[in-house]
Amino acid sequence: MDLHKTQRVVRPGPEAGTVWVDGSLYTSALPETHRSLEAPPAGMTAAEKARRREAFDAREPYRFVPHAKRDTTRGTQRFGGPAVDGHPFKVRCPNTPASMRVPHTIPTTTCVQGEPCGCGKTLTLPDSLLERDRQHYPWQSARWALSFNRRTLVEGLIGANRYQRLSVNRGFFRQTGLVATALLMAVTLIGHNLVSLHAWHTTRGRPEPWQVHLGEAVDDRPLDKATRTRGRGRHRTD
Repeated sequence: MDLHKTQRVVRPGPEAGTVWVDGSLYTSALPETHRSLEAPPAGMTAAEKARRREAFDAREPYRFVPHAKRDTTRGTQRFGGPAVDGHPFKVRCPNTPASMRVPHTIPTTTCVQGEPCGCGKTLTLPDSLLERDRQHYPWQSARWALSFNRRTLVEGLIGANRYQRLSVNRGFFRQTGLVATALLMAVTLIGHNLVSLHAWHTTRGRPEPWQVHLGEAVDDRPLDKATRTRGRGRHRTD
């Protein structure tokens, strides 16, 4: 989900050395330059948005990630810091000596040895904690954008099937019930996909895969043009 501008803030984390940023939990070693970032506006090109999201992806090494499966009974889940021993280190932290032995290509935090930090902590967080802002993927990251854009694709598909391709509207199915409607919708989309594949191959003079499999000739008959059926007008009786 997207975040309102009032939710795009930096909050103290549940324990010392942690911080909430845009709905995700990070260690306080997250650089200040990575905390307040501007989301790409709608008018940007895809290339410009990708460059803008590189700054959001740079937060990833400092993020707490799920350390275990969610406990459905207690409604909690354990999260591990970026320098938790026993897992692949995402940062080099002086308070976790083992992490300092990994290559220098991994970011080194500014933590001071002996002072509290969240890099090597493992926390158990309840689902109710900051539940309005929590994100499955870090907000505005590349993975978040791919997941968020699924909504646009699905709504485009629904709109095309309702108005442009099929006219699946109220009254299209004369059967009640979720299971029956889902089954009829699946059959409808399968038929529509078969018609679309037939049109694609026919306009290019190519045989359909089933025609090749069955050894049939190319169907070169002209395609029928699908039009909407005009509703019957009401006749006035004076």
